[in-house]
Amino acid sequence: MRISDVDVIIGKNLKEQRNLKRMTATELVEKIGITGWSEKSIKPSMARIENGTSPLPANLAVLIANALEIPVGELFKGVAEYTGESDVEMPTIRNFLAEDEIELIKF
Repeated sequence: MRISDVDVIIGKNLKEQRNLKRMTATELVEKIGITGWSEKSIKPSMARIENGTSPLPANLAVLIANALEIPVGELFKGVAEYTGESDVEMPTIRNFLAEDEIELIKF
C-alpha cells in the first residue's frame, strides 16, 4: 500500500460524508472554526484533501468528524481493507509497544 492511496480513500470518504450532510467546504470549515484559512484558500485546501493529494492530519480528522456528527472511523472506512501493492510497510501497534503492554490492552 502506498501512503498516497490511503489519502485518496480518506479524501473520498470525507467528500462523501460532507455531501451527505449537504455541506460545502466553506460551511464545513466555518463549523469546525478553523482560523487562518482565507476564503480563497478554503476550497483549494479542502479539494486537495478530498482528492487525496494532501493528507488529512489526525487532529483535523477529529474536528471534521465532530462537525459532520459522524464517528471519526467513517473517514477511514476502507483503509484497513485496502489490498493494493505495498511499497511501504505500514506500522502496527507492535512497532510501538512492548509485548507486556500489548497484553494489557487486549480485549
